[in-house]
Amino acid sequence: EPEEKIRYRYYLIGGCFSKEKYASGFIEDMIDEGFEAEELDIHKGLHRISLGGTDSRREIRKLRKLAKEKDISCWVLKF
Repeated sequence: EPEEKIRYRYYLIGGCFSKEKYASGFIEDMIDEGFEAEELDIHKGLHRISLGGTDSRREIRKLRKLAKEKDISCWVLKF
């Protein structure tokens, strides 16, 4: 089980997967798209995949806009 990597206030979540192999494949795809994708944590049995994190609301909005322009469905997780 991965250690939690909560370092920022905001994370852009690109996917949640029950199987680690699907999470890993998604991470590879998102890295190929130019995101700093990583498994953030496991929440309620799902591997949560972050496309990036920041403490800045403005920066997370910019990252979300970039993902949407690439037709990547995502949402912002706030801690």
